[in-house]
Amino acid sequence: MITPFVTILFALVACQAQMPDAGGTNPPEDYEEIEFEGGEEYAFLESIRLVTSEGTVYGAVDEETNTVIFRHLPMGTAIRSSIIELVDGAALLTPLDRYNGNWPEEVKIVIKKDGAMSSYRLKLADYVGADDEFYLNDPEWSLEWSEEFNTDDIDWSVWEYCPRQDAEWANKMVPREDLVFQKDGNLEVWAKVADSGNFPYVTGGIWGEGLKSFDLGRIDVRMKKDFAQSFWPAVWMMPDANIGWPDGGEIDIMEHLNYDPIVYQTVHSYYTENVSKNDPIDHSTTIVDTREYHIYSVEVFEDRLVYYVDNKPQLVYQRDDTKEGQYPFRDYDFYMILSAQLGGNWPGEATGKDLPAAMYVDFVRYYAPVAK
Repeated sequence: MITPFVTILFALVACQAQMPDAGGTNPPEDYEEIEFEGGEEYAFLESIRLVTSEGTVYGAVDEETNTVIFRHLPMGTAIRSSIIELVDGAALLTPLDRYNGNWPEEVKIVIKKDGAMSSYRLKLADYVGADDEFYLNDPEWSLEWSEEFNTDDIDWSVWEYCPRQDAEWANKMVPREDLVFQKDGNLEVWAKVADSGNFPYVTGGIWGEGLKSFDLGRIDVRMKKDFAQSFWPAVWMMPDANIGWPDGGEIDIMEHLNYDPIVYQTVHSYYTENVSKNDPIDHSTTIVDTREYHIYSVEVFEDRLVYYVDNKPQLVYQRDDTKEGQYPFRDYDFYMILSAQLGGNWPGEATGKDLPAAMYVDFVRYYAPVAK
């Protein structure tokens, strides 16, 4: 079942004329007929939050266009209440509690200050849907889950910090809010020079182990990253099962090293690590400027993995049942890892050059195959 997401747009328009007193908490009966125009002196709204069954969703105020955008609100979510902050001396004339639990597609509210009126049009529109330029508009796939990173905080019901481990990708991990956080519609994952302590560098990461995993389907991740010496950010997946590496497999959707002009997409399994990396070929490299946003994808089928960059196929890894341990990817659900590694045998020793550096993840979206 598709769970479409919505954007709520608060389009600000302001009256240039002085209005008579509204006479109470309700707007004047003829306010719908008043022509409104924009103007900074009529920007009476400071912030607005919607309280839902899933938590509080904050609106991002665009000062230039006077809009407020919510990008993490599934269609059908019950809005329990709204929390609005206005400029000093302003009053909301339209009681929004009348819409709690049943918000229509469009609502017009009126705010008054010193006899002047501002009206805001509240519109519900699809966010992750056909109108979204990054939506996979393919009849063979159905959007089942989306993480847009547009709320005030990370959704800790599906993510947790990557713990520090001996493995090179995790041996500098620290669970700190300044290393992994959401800002301006992105998840930012940082690698930094340590301020103090026994380790010279610290890195951040989150994963969904035991919290959110995915069956056969397609994963799209839109992101960009900084350049830095020994910086090794990765978007990858591991089996959500009690099985050792590499027997359970590993799906590397995107890895980038240092200042390289290419990204790596790689398959790991018992077979690739102990028998052959070339029969079939287990990796691809694609020329990409990772400082710009791109979409990195993998499709996981019963009989093959298919990797993409910007929806262009880069590698098809076919199952071969004659090869022991070659294709474990149909046997387990896999969880996502978003990590900002630093240093190691592959990227080279960390020197601190060009740090701090980050990866910026715009979204993670999971599509399930449509049954035929």
